[in-house]
Amino acid sequence: MYQEEITGLGSRRFFDSFERHFKRYGKRRPGAFAVLRELAGAGDNGLKKEELKKIFSASSYQASGAEFDILLKYLEHDFYVEEIKKPSRYRFASRILRDYWKKNQ
Repeated sequence: MYQEEITGLGSRRFFDSFERHFKRYGKRRPGAFAVLRELAGAGDNGLKKEELKKIFSASSYQASGAEFDILLKYLEHDFYVEEIKKPSRYRFASRILRDYWKKNQ
């Protein structure tokens, strides 16, 4: 049930509001998708900020450190990611959103 009803394509309407956030990401959008794709695969342990920065920089958008910090704040504000203080890492803030992203993006 979880795989089909909650995170499947049929539930896309529940996640549309999250995807609308990307309109304001502008040129950072490809980097955001790359970061979220890697975080979805990382599970509950997440990834270190330095690892995410490399992923962002390797995306189609050539970004500075300041651009990455802005993107990270957007992702936190939009409830995509959260920082885990010990150890210092980032992960998806919601397990359901992570599973949906992993399956459908």
